[in-house]
Formats: sequence, C-alpha cells, structure tokens
Amino acid sequence: MKKLFQYALFISVLFVSCLFAQTELTVDNIFNKRKFGQEYFRQVKWQKNTSNYIKLQKSENIKFGYDLVAFNPVTEEKKNYC
Repeated sequence: MKKLFQYALFISVLFVSCLFAQTELTVDNIFNKRKFGQEYFRQVKWQKNTSNYIKLQKSENIKFGYDLVAFNPVTEEKKNYC
C-alpha cells in the first residue's frame, strides 16, 4: 500500500510539473519573446598570485557600456576597476 501511494504521488507531481512546463514552452516565448536565449561567457583572465579572474561585464551605469571587473570565486567578492 505504501508503494502504491508513493507511485501515485510521483505520477501526480510529474503530471503537474508537465502542465506548468507546457505553459512556458510556447513558440511565442521561444522565438518572439526570446525567454530562453543563451548567455555568452566572455573570455576571462586569471590574475597572478591571487584567486581572482578579470572579465568584461555589462555596465550598470552606462547603457551600452562594459566594466572591467575582478571576481573572487572563493569569497564571491567583485571589484570594479572602472
């Protein structure tokens, strides 16, 4: 009886998740609204004698600009050089 309940619960969760997934995966969302577009990971440069890497990141201040930013993956700290 317990296995039957677990099986029924699994099927119902799977069914509900499929219903929600189908509302997002539409031709309009994929091609026109571009909800599922890919993001590119730009080239990074590791700094010598540190665990930081440097990359260009879209600027928060300049509309179409980029900032030179150093990231520390250990502490998740970032430092803006611009």
